[in-house]
Amino acid sequence: MDSGCDGPVGRDDQRDRQTGARAQELARKPRLRSPELRIAPPGARRGRLGINAIIDLLAESDDALVIVDHKTGPCPDPEARFGSYLPQLEAYAGLLASQYPYKPVRFLAINWMDEGQISFIDTANLITEKAA
Repeated sequence: MDSGCDGPVGRDDQRDRQTGARAQELARKPRLRSPELRIAPPGARRGRLGINAIIDLLAESDDALVIVDHKTGPCPDPEARFGSYLPQLEAYAGLLASQYPYKPVRFLAINWMDEGQISFIDTANLITEKAA
């Protein structure tokens, strides 16, 4: 992965605070914590579609889901690197949509374990940024 990849753009301080507060609210009372949750498209058999999707952590609130992927190893600039992992996290969200049709994935996050930092994005903001 390219460590120089730009992360999410166009976020201001107020939106970051609001998003951070909502992420913390969802994380406080999760109903489900499932380390290494294996997911596949409906009707897929293991190994048939070449998909090996393992979600490190899935948190579920009353109205939304949060996907957290853990990354190990040094990462001097996690925010810049975050963007390079968005396709992986978005693929997880797409696969979960069929299993949780009434609970959207609200946040995508990476826990940079060696750095002691978490990067996240509100999926509503991600959709807005892609449309711009």
